[in-house]
Amino acid sequence: MVIRTLDRKLLRNLHAMRGQLLAIVVIIACGVASFVTVLTAYRGLKSTRDAYYARYRMADLFVTVKRAPRAVLADLERVEGVRRVEGRIVFDVTLDVERLWQPASGRVVSVPDRRAAILNDLHLTRGRWFEGDGTGEVIVAERFAEVHGLDVGDTLRVIMNNKKEALRVVGRALSPEFTYLIRGGTEILPDAEHFTVLWMSETFAEAVFDFEGACNDFTATLDPGAALEDVIAEFDRRLDRYGGLGAYGRRDQISNRYLSDEISQLRGSATMTPTIFLAVAAFTLHMLMARLVATQRTQIALLRAFGYTTAELVRHYLKLALGIGVLGAAAGTGLGIWFGRKVAGIYGDFYSFPVLAFSVDPVAIVGGWVVSLSFAALGAIGALRAVARLLPAEAMQPEAPKTFRRMRMERLRPFARLPFPVRMILRHVARHRMRAAITVGGVALSAAILLLAFFSLGATQEVLDHQFRLADRQDVRLSFHEARGKGALLDLRRLPGVRAAEPELEVPVKLVHGHRSRRSGISGLDGGSTLHALLDRDLAHVPLPREGLLLSRKLAQILDVRPGDEVEVRVLNGRKPVLSIPVESVVDEYLGMFAYAELSHLSRWIGEEYALTGARLSVAEPRAIGEALKEVPAVASVNFKARAIASFQATLEQSQHIFGTVLILFAGAITFGVVYNTARISLAERARELGTLSVLGFTAAEVRRVIEGESYLLAALALPPGLGLGAFFSWLLTRAFDTELFRFPFVLHRSSIAQTIAIILFFTLLANLLVRRSLRRLDMVEILKARE
Repeated sequence: MVIRTLDRKLLRNLHAMRGQLLAIVVIIACGVASFVTVLTAYRGLKSTRDAYYARYRMADLFVTVKRAPRAVLADLERVEGVRRVEGRIVFDVTLDVERLWQPASGRVVSVPDRRAAILNDLHLTRGRWFEGDGTGEVIVAERFAEVHGLDVGDTLRVIMNNKKEALRVVGRALSPEFTYLIRGGTEILPDAEHFTVLWMSETFAEAVFDFEGACNDFTATLDPGAALEDVIAEFDRRLDRYGGLGAYGRRDQISNRYLSDEISQLRGSATMTPTIFLAVAAFTLHMLMARLVATQRTQIALLRAFGYTTAELVRHYLKLALGIGVLGAAAGTGLGIWFGRKVAGIYGDFYSFPVLAFSVDPVAIVGGWVVSLSFAALGAIGALRAVARLLPAEAMQPEAPKTFRRMRMERLRPFARLPFPVRMILRHVARHRMRAAITVGGVALSAAILLLAFFSLGATQEVLDHQFRLADRQDVRLSFHEARGKGALLDLRRLPGVRAAEPELEVPVKLVHGHRSRRSGISGLDGGSTLHALLDRDLAHVPLPREGLLLSRKLAQILDVRPGDEVEVRVLNGRKPVLSIPVESVVDEYLGMFAYAELSHLSRWIGEEYALTGARLSVAEPRAIGEALKEVPAVASVNFKARAIASFQATLEQSQHIFGTVLILFAGAITFGVVYNTARISLAERARELGTLSVLGFTAAEVRRVIEGESYLLAALALPPGLGLGAFFSWLLTRAFDTELFRFPFVLHRSSIAQTIAIILFFTLLANLLVRRSLRRLDMVEILKARE
């Protein structure tokens, strides 16, 4: 009976404060939803990757050589810590796809003629393994086949070893080595329409590339606890005579690097955003519970007089807080599961897994409920203490009015000239500093989240503009299978529609400075190059160095070098010279890490008179050049800038807009919830004052401005710290995305600040419109009759 009576009171309280409680529930739901979504995505993506790698034996170590006999496998297997080594043939090729007017690129990877448990094994999604020695047969990457409608039995024309051959598709597959299907280099997004992996039988690949009994690529797995760096050093020593380009671990494998970076970023996001929402909810709930206990002093005293213990009353009010937490957790869990399905769909567009089915993660659900109830209880602690300390005899009397005295600002002459409602607003804010601080803090956090959302959208556009419009000014960028001479450049200039062609020489190197080192590449550009601009932080042109190197800023930071320092350059191909080259300057780039040198100097460093491995073209008609390049066997890959921009916008910008919209809605919920609760509490406290103003002749609009003006004042006070905090969060985002593969510039646009202010004011207005309805329903006469 006791519980039933208090529960009835609880239900009446919930009904009476349904609007304010709903606002808090929405904030909690946003926090729980973000927690469930991000944690589910993190655990799901990580567990999927780990299971995929384990089942299909993802290699721990990779190394490419010029050419080595397969007999070297036995020598590599004797290296301490090595469990298994496999050799294969890997070559980049060009594809002539009927539906494309430009050539597509492919990477041939040899696999055993007969199905076997290999490293980086294939998951066949359709079709079969090779028959016999597999001559003329190929297995294609699932994504590429899906985009082009390729099925088992179809024909694919491929230019290999300067010959075009028609290959029969016998299967479609996935591999853990190409979970993120990307060619590498300056590309940061998968392009399944123009790049694929082609798996060929070992016998067929040996015949096509003249590699009988040889291979040019090795993969290995290591024993648990093996020292990776020691194994890499030993592999490099033993493969140096075969033109080894330097071994590297799984962490530096391009597909795994992108996937692992995404997982790491999710892990960090799983705590930051939910904590902001739930902290705001706890403070808002604190304000509401404190007001509720203050207005129910007499009820608490009567309940104590009727025999209810302090513990029972504390549990009663705790139930109210936990009930709000339960509602928020339930709504947030449902919303988080829905968002989780959407996020899984987005990841499905980026990463190629055999299965990336969304599953409800019990840990995320339980964790969401625990943090929701914990923050709800935290918000109620102050009110529960007040209930426990309240004596029955004291509570039966009205609460003693607070002692107010003139504030310092009231002694100033300008204060006396302010309109009367403005003075009322300023006095009320000054006399309830804690509540005002909580409101300002909540709205400031909302503004910070909004600015962060707009910053991420603007930074993405900034990367697009910097990389594809300011730096890369060519229309087409291509690479050759092998280094060529000046004649290749002249041939390109004679192709139809080519307005300009500039050479490029890519040399794989290992840069060493002190105890720091990095595998990278040096790009040799012509001294008068106009199709690729090197820019500093102020977007000013940086000329190519006369004798030394020019490094991207990220690479310079990793090597800890400054202009004037010398780095050791270990060339990884050809004659493999080791040079000491000064660093002359640095440039800002947001994709990858590169070093630059003047092409003639770089050619001389590697022992060549003049060499190029690719070129940048300015063309009048992209379609004409695309069709012409299909017939050039020497070309290994072709990248059209317009295609790269379209891919960038279609994938990265789409996901950015989705997440940006969610953040905007969630931040709006914080502003609305905090402002609405503050205004309702203020309305309840000042109802008698407002009634007095009405009796004294103030119009309804003038009375309304007292409540609404306070909301707008607090929102305005929240904007400066909110924008400052948002700028700090944005800077933290640039640090989180400051990886070797991708970086965000720290640029805050005026439009981002203006949009943040506009949305804060919009949700403040929305909250005031709902409070206005409550104000209209007040019976001012009855309020004035009520006992103080």
